[in-house]
Amino acid sequence: MDCPSDKSAAQDDSRGDVLDWRTWSARRHPVVASVTVLFMLGLAAGVYFSFGRVLYPVLTLLVLAAATSAYYLPTCFTLDAEGITVSSLVGRRRKLWSGLRAYFSNGDDGVLVSPIARKGFLSSTRGFYLPYADNREAVLGYLDRYLPKEEVSRSE
Repeated sequence: MDCPSDKSAAQDDSRGDVLDWRTWSARRHPVVASVTVLFMLGLAAGVYFSFGRVLYPVLTLLVLAAATSAYYLPTCFTLDAEGITVSSLVGRRRKLWSGLRAYFSNGDDGVLVSPIARKGFLSSTRGFYLPYADNREAVLGYLDRYLPKEEVSRSE
């Protein structure tokens, strides 16, 4: 999957000031990815031996594959003057800056951008989690520019 750009720094191009990058968590953590696949296969085998039909383990694997697709597939993140876009092989989601209220840094791993001003369960389910790709300062600097200062909740 090709991102608009595979650079980890802001760039000036025909789209204006854009920051985009790609992450692939399974490639960065191959041991965790392998153990998770083995667990999923073991669970499907257990479902097969419990019910004795092939349909149920196949459905189990499909549901687990869908649930873990963000981890196993490369994901592109684009921050531009209009908002945030998250694209993967599964689909594309976009939120405009006008619909976002806060962001919450998760140390050196990533940042949660949310339409809800306080951190909680709803903020994590309604927003985007943007994992860093050696571009922490660029991402936080970009968020500082587009989220109004009085509405930003930056916890580090």
